[in-house]
Amino acid sequence: MGGIHSLDMRIEKLRGVSFAYLRSSMGERLIIAEDGESDLTDDMDLGVRFDPMHAFLFDAETGHRLR
Repeated sequence: MGGIHSLDMRIEKLRGVSFAYLRSSMGERLIIAEDGESDLTDDMDLGVRFDPMHAFLFDAETGHRLR
């Protein structure tokens, strides 16, 4: 998912953690967890970078964690 993508985003704020649920125009899904109170909103532009060593990967068909 390198480069710029158009995403649909939904934000869920819970106590101590917020989740951003993203889906690209090609159907790829990404869920981002942010510790603490978040300023994220559903209608904002979002830049995302992450360390792949801290990512959890799942099989799209089974939902089983791959890493």
